[in-house]
Amino acid sequence: MTPRNKLIADIYRSMGLIEKYGSGIKRIINYCSEAGLPKPNFQNQSNGFLVKIYGKKTENVIENVIENVVENVAENEKKIVEFIRSNPKYSAKQMSGLLGLTQKTVQRYLKELQYKNIIKRIGPANGGYWQINKKKA
Repeated sequence: MTPRNKLIADIYRSMGLIEKYGSGIKRIINYCSEAGLPKPNFQNQSNGFLVKIYGKKTENVIENVIENVVENVAENEKKIVEFIRSNPKYSAKQMSGLLGLTQKTVQRYLKELQYKNIIKRIGPANGGYWQINKKKA
């Protein structure tokens, strides 16, 4: 294969960025093959060519994301109930630090646990405590 612009190609060759003219396409194909990727698509264009490299196909991405989110929610809710069991006076802010989540996220979990009738807030937001419903938890 001959270069489209010999001057530029010579500069790249003298810098050691290309070994010989036309070897790049073979290397791209080999790299993709070694990485388990589909064969790239090469298209001629007016002033050069376009190379499309495709990533690996990810099947069931939506299902995997939903499954992971559901597992994380269940695990986080379980941890919150355990925190409340160990100290009913924990605040959302304290639990957020323990869980590594934002306070707003922990508050959302607490509301959901209240909606499911697993926990109940006794007293005011400041100075009150959490109570676990024995039948649900």
